[in-house]
Amino acid sequence: DLPTFRNDLFFNGYGEGWALYAERLASELGLYDDDPYGDLGRLHLELLRAVRLVVDTGIHAEHWTRNEAKAYMDDVMGGWTHEVERYVVMPAQATGYKVGMLRILELRQRAMDRLGDDFDLKAFHRVVLGSGSMPLDLLEHRVQDYIDAELGGVGPVSGGDGVVEGWAVLAEKDDYSDVGMNDLLVDYAGITQLQQVLEEAGWEPDHIYQAREFDRTSLQSHLDQLAENADGNDVVFVYVAAHGSYLRDVLGWDDFFANEWQQIPSQRRLLVIDACQAAGFTSTVSDDPAPYLSVAAVAADEYGWSGLEEEGLPIIGGVFTHYFAAAFDDPSADVDGDGLVSAQEAARLAESQQRAYMHDVVFAVPEFVGMYHDLGVFPDEDPAFPHVVLDDTIGEPLYLALDAYP
Repeated sequence: DLPTFRNDLFFNGYGEGWALYAERLASELGLYDDDPYGDLGRLHLELLRAVRLVVDTGIHAEHWTRNEAKAYMDDVMGGWTHEVERYVVMPAQATGYKVGMLRILELRQRAMDRLGDDFDLKAFHRVVLGSGSMPLDLLEHRVQDYIDAELGGVGPVSGGDGVVEGWAVLAEKDDYSDVGMNDLLVDYAGITQLQQVLEEAGWEPDHIYQAREFDRTSLQSHLDQLAENADGNDVVFVYVAAHGSYLRDVLGWDDFFANEWQQIPSQRRLLVIDACQAAGFTSTVSDDPAPYLSVAAVAADEYGWSGLEEEGLPIIGGVFTHYFAAAFDDPSADVDGDGLVSAQEAARLAESQQRAYMHDVVFAVPEFVGMYHDLGVFPDEDPAFPHVVLDDTIGEPLYLALDAYP
């Protein structure tokens, strides 16, 4: 029943991903139980698809030569070196097989976790195949819509009173004279922007705790307030902006934050850290069994940027935070077209905007590029810098707009 162009359009990750998923499914359904050599052949070909990820990125990201790529193919696969010519002239095409399969498996696991005993494998496959070939991001939205429909839509979660409220801690440190570090005097631009976002989203001002010039004691005190006031149904937002070295060396982040985070009973928790090496700090909550979304402004081995007024650049304060806050009012962030911008969508738009700003504005000033080089890093040579890191165990869009929850 699809229009002709939908029947003819082919998306590599979807089509080849489904094909490789189907190969694996045959094994899961027991079709190779009496044919171990057949299953060995399947595994050998799955290995080929995994090797393609290495060789393709080796050629196009790591600048491997043909001979290096062929040597790797021969070493791992014992042949197949003729395929290297294809990888050279068709960047990323060969990665679609494994990437697509992994995304479908990830979506299947999400549906299994959320639906429990009500999960139906045939129904899941109808959802995946029913609308034809599509980009993997759209497939994710389709599966999520299926999950929401099976669960009866977004509603109260366990441990909640049925009323969705918002609770937040917005922590930012500008003045580091007390610890002998360089000041970041930006007049608390980050928490000012986010306070406005939350109030416009329907949050009560007295539910938003601002922690200016926070230390470990004051931050823990505010987190305790979240644990005491929020319930399982509420949306909880913790934002931290500071020098990464302050969080690590002065606060001792790894010694306390994960425990504090786990005490917050909400099933809709959002953690955003805008600091150098931010993903190293969000990763401390990775063992939390309860649902959460964490967003790191940069990867664990990357240095972010907070603009100062005297530098003369357009953005004052954390670049990621600036774009993240603005994204909630940007229609282009609404990728799934539901009329709302989720935290996930805001983070992804902010990632691309932050990346463009760093390369087009910050790195256009030799002095600022030199500051990175003095640290022994060369992000100006990496077009993908910086990398925003999301860890999403919620499995559905997380909205700051409280009226999104009935």
